[in-house]
Amino acid sequence: ENFFCSYVEQHTIIRGTTYYHTCATANIYSILKRILLHSTIMFENTTQIESQILTWANDRGIMDSATPLTQTSKLAEELSELILALAINDSKEVEDAIGDMGVVLTILARLANVGSLQSCMETAYTVNAKAP
Repeated sequence: ENFFCSYVEQHTIIRGTTYYHTCATANIYSILKRILLHSTIMFENTTQIESQILTWANDRGIMDSATPLTQTSKLAEELSELILALAINDSKEVEDAIGDMGVVLTILARLANVGSLQSCMETAYTVNAKAP
């Protein structure tokens, strides 16, 4: 992936991928965001599958282009698929829809800056466990 700016061209190698860029303030944010998304910082407090999902989403540009709102819309789409699968009693499609919703929620949690999906579930469990 290339980042074009107006000064000295540099390159950064992250997990075997070379990113070409030049130092200019206009694209420093994009460069730093890309580096952070590839770093292990992104994966603190996540499960292995969450890390794999976030890597997959990043590799496909989802983490750069999606917003919490677009992911919420995607979640609604996956929920409608789950409802349909349940209505026709298609267990394979139910499993697929639930898995897709987990993927969307993992990405949404990261984009909304609320940590990992697991940390959100742990918080919800703690709150619900205290409820009468």
